Parts: sequence; structure tokens; C-alpha cells
Amino acid sequence: LIEGRTSGKRYLNENAVRARAGLLMLTAVAVVIVLLQIENPRFLIYTVAPVAGWDMLSGAIFGLTPFAPYGIAGTLLAWGKAPEWKPAGPKRFAWTLGFFMVCICVVMGALRLRIGVMVVACTC
Repeated sequence: LIEGRTSGKRYLNENAVRARAGLLMLTAVAVVIVLLQIENPRFLIYTVAPVAGWDMLSGAIFGLTPFAPYGIAGTLLAWGKAPEWKPAGPKRFAWTLGFFMVCICVVMGALRLRIGVMVVACTC
């Protein structure tokens, strides 16, 4: 229990959340670069999308750990810093939206709508 906080509410370490966001941003930038460089980048649907989608969904349901790969990496990156506890509700809502954005990217990628995938990836 965090002193001064309401019991029953969930909180997340803001440092780990920011580290995770940075890793996801690097992934989105890498996806856009690949889309600009490679003629047929369908491998992204089978490699990056499942990992990013699972991370968003499991983060929204369970929190940063133990099921979200980027959440685990973000937690490890923030390990040495003093935690800054923030409410989990808004972050979980955003991660749910992120999961649906990944789903939209998968559908657009399957339909070969490269520009649409780049637009959605850039809105991250």
C-alpha cells in the first residue's frame, strides 16, 4: 500500500512506464523505416505485430509485468531509480487503444495499405 493512496486502486511505476513507452516508440520508428525501405514487408505482420499486440493487451489486463515483454524490459531499465507511483487506470486505457491500433496495422498490412500502416504507426 502506498502511503496516502486509496486501497484497492492500482498504481504503476512511472519510470518503468516511460521506459516501456520509449522502447515501443523505437519499435514504431523501426517499422516505419522498414516500410519505407522494403518492397514487401509482410514479415512485420508475423514478427513485430504479435509481440507489440500481446504487450499492449497483457499490459492493459495484467500491468507491466510478468506477461508484457516490453513492460519487463521497461521495468528492468528503470530498476535503479526510485519509483514514482501513478494511477494505472489511464495507462491501461491507453494500452487498450494501442492494442486496437496494432490490430488496425495488421489488417491494413494484410490489405497492403502501407501508407495507412505508416500513419497509424506514426500516431504512436
